[in-house]
Amino acid sequence: DGKKHFSGLTEREFLFTDSLILVETSYCIPDVSIKEAYDVYMSEEFRTNVMPQVESFTTKGSLYCTKSEGIFGIIKPGDYCYKAKEKRDEKTIIWRSSFHSVSQGELYQPFYFREEVLTFVEMDSGVALYRATFTRSADLSSTSKYFLRTTVDSSQGSIRDQYYEWLQEK
Repeated sequence: DGKKHFSGLTEREFLFTDSLILVETSYCIPDVSIKEAYDVYMSEEFRTNVMPQVESFTTKGSLYCTKSEGIFGIIKPGDYCYKAKEKRDEKTIIWRSSFHSVSQGELYQPFYFREEVLTFVEMDSGVALYRATFTRSADLSSTSKYFLRTTVDSSQGSIRDQYYEWLQEK
């Protein structure tokens, strides 16, 4: 809800902010190195086996591509690539991505905007991970937004639990 996060918006600005979808997650992962946390989270195997609707995840240099299944009656399948920039030191990795290309047409969900930031911070007890993804697609009805938000919210605990399990196996 754009009005919940911003004040003093013009009608046009409100329509834009109200159409954004923000997914935020944060994890505190004990007894793991920053390299292990990053490598697992960014791996094709983790993305395609754990993250809902992700069919494929490929990388080529700084270009990352995702193909995703749709959610019947809510959104169509997605096929998009994004360019990433990374900053790191011994205890921190910051990864930011922006759209590079997106498949268009009747078969695909039209995406207009996607920005993502991942921050991995090594601490004495393990690693903290923060993820924020902003997406703007074709306007969704309030019912579709509700079902999408419910689906995303319900999947976050499962992703976290499986992430912990994958890290324990490393």
